[in-house]
Amino acid sequence: MTCIDAGAISGKCADERNIWAFMFPEEFRQVEPSSMELIAVIKKGLPGSAIGKMAEMFDVNKAQIYSLLHLKPKTAQRASAKSSLSVDTSDHIVQILKIYEHCLDVFGSNEKTSRWLTTPNHALGGELPIHLMDTMEGISLINDTVTRIEYGVFA
Repeated sequence: MTCIDAGAISGKCADERNIWAFMFPEEFRQVEPSSMELIAVIKKGLPGSAIGKMAEMFDVNKAQIYSLLHLKPKTAQRASAKSSLSVDTSDHIVQILKIYEHCLDVFGSNEKTSRWLTTPNHALGGELPIHLMDTMEGISLINDTVTRIEYGVFA
């Protein structure tokens, strides 16, 4: 189970928490979700609050999350106020969270993960990894890059 330091999110020292529990406390209080559980939550639509929580977790402003999700600010604000997001937006958020979780497993902390995601990367053509999370192909490329780092294959 991947945990994050909740203090890294709030700026204060606190207990570690499961990223899924942080994002979706009602659904995944104590356990990491299975693929089938994630599919069910995606189909139901993630809560609108997921956008703000993502911004908080990634330590970026909401505008950057809106951009990753291809949402205009007004549309995103309306979506955040609704009880649930669309299936497509929900699926995109889950895929981004899976990458974030993989990064946490490899880099070991929220701070190191955030730094890696916001630093130009040679293996990604000099792009910031976070900027590639706006497409599924970019997410796949980031996952491949993190896996190579995990196994010590840098070329």
